[in-house]
Amino acid sequence: MQITATEAKNRFGSICAIAKREPVFVEKAGQIDTVIITGTLTEVCCDSTARGAYMRDYKVMFDDDATGGLSEEAEQATFKAMSMFFGRVASTEATLAEMGVVTA
Repeated sequence: MQITATEAKNRFGSICAIAKREPVFVEKAGQIDTVIITGTLTEVCCDSTARGAYMRDYKVMFDDDATGGLSEEAEQATFKAMSMFFGRVASTEATLAEMGVVTA
């Protein structure tokens, strides 16, 4: 399914219902099983995207140093909830290492 940029993000999460259809932005048939979360706002859009991915049976990797929130307290609360219920929270460096990417 082809989705335009305007259609792709009409809710807080990147995985969202559009009109009467519900596209998933990464196809599981393409062997993708993990969604890496980066961006802003940690406690709104990133959180919503992570939860949406988890609810669709994707593994979630939430990069705590590659997201930005309104406050340190809001970010820490989101990281705690993510790590307890929805996925793994770690640094970008740890995520890249887990993926086998060598950084200089």
